[in-house]
Amino acid sequence: MKKPPVPQEWLNRAPQLPTIAKWINANTTLFAEIDKGYCNTDRKIPGTRMIHPGKGRTGNRIKVYECEAHRFELARMPFSPYAKVQPERKYPNGPLRDHNSAETYRTNSEVVEWLKGYLEKNPKALKK
Repeated sequence: MKKPPVPQEWLNRAPQLPTIAKWINANTTLFAEIDKGYCNTDRKIPGTRMIHPGKGRTGNRIKVYECEAHRFELARMPFSPYAKVQPERKYPNGPLRDHNSAETYRTNSEVVEWLKGYLEKNPKALKK
């Protein structure tokens, strides 16, 4: 049986997002960063145009980029120092994965499954 590209214990129970981000930064060519996440829990009152304000939810948000240079390129657009080095745009317009755990019914196992699939399709992204 082939060894999965992510730690075996993650397939049974996904760790917290900061742990996933540390592993991504240490073992792959990808770059992951953690931000604060927020999700609105307001709900609409049926039959009216009014809403009932909710308390809101907070959590972590992970963004996974192809590399750190790509993250800086997005931050400094259109005056990117990488635009002269790389005239052709080889990166997508945003992060490869943006996961907000504060959203309802979102789990960290979604990030693990995505990471497993991405690393199986792109084995060169793993550091040797």
